[in-house]
Amino acid sequence: MFERDDVKFLASFKSDEPNVVSLYLNCDGREFLPKEVYTILKSMILRKKSEVEKIEDKNLKREIIEYLEKIEDHVIKNYREFKEKGLAYFVSRDFFYEIPLPIPPRNRVIVSYTPYILPLQFQRDLYGKVLFILLDKHVAKFYVVTPDKVEFLEDLFTKVPPKVKRGGWQGYDDKKNMRKVDEKTLHHFKRVGEKAFEIFKERDLDGVVVGCKNEYFGDFVEHLHSYLREKLIDNFEMVIDAPQHEIFEKVNNVLSVKRIESRKNLIKDLIDKSKSGGKAVLGLESVVRNLNENRVEHLVILRDYDCSGKLCPDCGSFGVLEERCLKCGEKMIEIENLITEIVDRALLKNIQVTQVTKGLGLEDYGSIGAFLRYKG
Repeated sequence: MFERDDVKFLASFKSDEPNVVSLYLNCDGREFLPKEVYTILKSMILRKKSEVEKIEDKNLKREIIEYLEKIEDHVIKNYREFKEKGLAYFVSRDFFYEIPLPIPPRNRVIVSYTPYILPLQFQRDLYGKVLFILLDKHVAKFYVVTPDKVEFLEDLFTKVPPKVKRGGWQGYDDKKNMRKVDEKTLHHFKRVGEKAFEIFKERDLDGVVVGCKNEYFGDFVEHLHSYLREKLIDNFEMVIDAPQHEIFEKVNNVLSVKRIESRKNLIKDLIDKSKSGGKAVLGLESVVRNLNENRVEHLVILRDYDCSGKLCPDCGSFGVLEERCLKCGEKMIEIENLITEIVDRALLKNIQVTQVTKGLGLEDYGSIGAFLRYKG
């Protein structure tokens, strides 16, 4: 999974010429066979080459075509199967940069002065990187789990006295020792909670999952920082010496379920608010109209949904079938990928964008909708 340092590097780079190639490839094995991915890749590059052929500068033209072919050759030679859901490539004279993506991107090729990093901004899914705390009454282990790996960070030990019988007045001493055990265990939970908060801030994570005996969970949560309690996704029982492959599978199964639940609730809320006349709309025409009027707060789209549409070359407004711009009256031009352009515009305006999969209901309402800042 890509890191913020990758994005920082790409964001800081600028060439003296428009010779930086950025390519995004959807290679999700649930949707495409490898040969289908190759076909999509070749088709994208062929179309881009035909555009590049119109460049008058022969050296620049040759250079860009070389970069396009370099990406194509790299993918075909190195990927007999695709384990990542998406790949992004950034190529110039100075670098050949490959970034695996956790979410399938929209296929595209951009040639410019700078790497085209806008799609990376919403590649971190709802739970892109989570802190997993594996807890016992005197030991804790901390992991970062992403959709593609689990990373062990550190462990923490707290000395807790065993439950043993003492000499003297047995009943009194037993109760006294039990109180010591409880106090020490709670002290351990407090230390773990403090360490968890420290790691969460340092790593800039998205959520927390806890693995421990059910009998410990209630007391432990009380010792979590209030901010982490808000970020708590789920908990389940797991032994302290569980192997990493088991942690990876279990945590990602939990996140997958929570992700689907969240998306279902989001779409239900969108549909309910739209039908009741609230601050939400459904369907392409309604979304386009409200986006042009700067009323959209959160855009929700079906993954891989796209269509042709219109764009005003004067004021930049989008259209669906209009021959002339409804805002300025200028003649509209045809664009091939309207939804991709809408997503890019939304990201540039810091509008939240959420992609959802089929089967959650959005496809029954035009495959696109939006929550609004205010009603027009």
